[in-house]
Amino acid sequence: MRSLLVLALASCGSTSETTTGSGSSSTGSGTTVVTVASNLAANDPAADVIEKVFRKRPAFPLLSKDGRSAVVEIVTPVARSGGSTYSVGFVTAGADAWSGGEIDLTTLVDGMLLALLVEARESGTAATYDVEAVTGQVKGITSRISDGGFTPFESMVESSTGKAAGPFRFKVTDDPTGAITIDVTEGAKTIKTETIAPISTGLIADVECLAKPRVRRVFADTPRRRLLVHIGWTLPAQCDPPDDKYRLYAPT
Repeated sequence: MRSLLVLALASCGSTSETTTGSGSSSTGSGTTVVTVASNLAANDPAADVIEKVFRKRPAFPLLSKDGRSAVVEIVTPVARSGGSTYSVGFVTAGADAWSGGEIDLTTLVDGMLLALLVEARESGTAATYDVEAVTGQVKGITSRISDGGFTPFESMVESSTGKAAGPFRFKVTDDPTGAITIDVTEGAKTIKTETIAPISTGLIADVECLAKPRVRRVFADTPRRRLLVHIGWTLPAQCDPPDDKYRLYAPT
């Protein structure tokens, strides 16, 4: 049974829809910055690992001082395990691909470790894993965040239609096919127009698992002139969605 669980968890890498909380705070300079609750639920088996290895987990997403990259957390619920894998990714500004192809990813809780965590929880025992190795990965992440002067974005927009976001205007147009077209403008200048198509992840019990993209959150920063877009997916409940995506827009 354990080997089957490990195989199922290790081979699955899709993300489900989650709800996050948010708020705002003011810095000493008077700039208001957005703070966002983690995508990782407190009862998730991975949470115990993450809380242990991070002295203080950053309030992702964050933007580097020079605006060249953003750092995000990617929480990926796995099958029906009740747990998630957990990664931290650095997304480059202005890349022509979404984060699936343009992200420097460090996975702290992978499928194999999650399998051990789930099994330990079910048996009422403590999971045994290499804490020092995971802590070492975290030190690399936090050092990079510190060296790059990463700080929170200035604001967040929940809605996805025709909203002002920092110095930009962000618009999403729905297509009958389930695709969405994103338009980002700054004044009269078009920063980017692109279409994100639905993704088919196969069939389950004769139901087509067609994942339709939707904008979950948009983070803006006026001083650094950056816009971070977070894309999630909607699809039938029995289907596993693709990974959430991130895109950091930058004027050229």
